[in-house]
Amino acid sequence: MVIREFRNPEHVPIPGSYYLIMEHPIRKLDAVQVTLFNEHRFAFAYWTKWTNKSSKFSKSVPSLVTLDWHQDLCSIDEEEIELQSLDLFNEEEVAYFSWARLNPQNDTHILAAIYVNSIKDVYVICRSGDLGDEKITDMY
Repeated sequence: MVIREFRNPEHVPIPGSYYLIMEHPIRKLDAVQVTLFNEHRFAFAYWTKWTNKSSKFSKSVPSLVTLDWHQDLCSIDEEEIELQSLDLFNEEEVAYFSWARLNPQNDTHILAAIYVNSIKDVYVICRSGDLGDEKITDMY
C-alpha cells in the first residue's frame, strides 16, 4: 500500500507537524517527544510509533486524556478491515494510513488507535455534552 519511498524509512515526517525531544522529567537519562499538529488524525501515527517504542521496554499501553469541543469518537467500521492488515511497525504505512485512510473530519483516529491497541483507556472532556460510559473492544 506504500505509495512513496522515503529516503530514511526509519524517520517518516508527518505532514503539518512539529516535534521536539525533551529531557524526561523524572528519568534524567531518558527523553520524551512532544508533538504539535493541527490535523487530529495524525495522532494515530504518533501513538502507534510511541507504543511500538515503549513496548521494547515495557508491556504498558498509554491512556489518553483529551480536551476538545467535540468527542472525536466516530465509528471506524470502514477502516476495521484495513487496520487488521496494517503493518503497525512500518512508519511509512502508518503515516500514509493516517493521512489518506482515516476520516479527514479528524474524528476516527481515537477508535482506530484503541482498535490496534496503541492507546488503552480514553478519558474525554467534551464541551458538547455528556458521553456516558462506553466499552470498546480492540482487535486482540
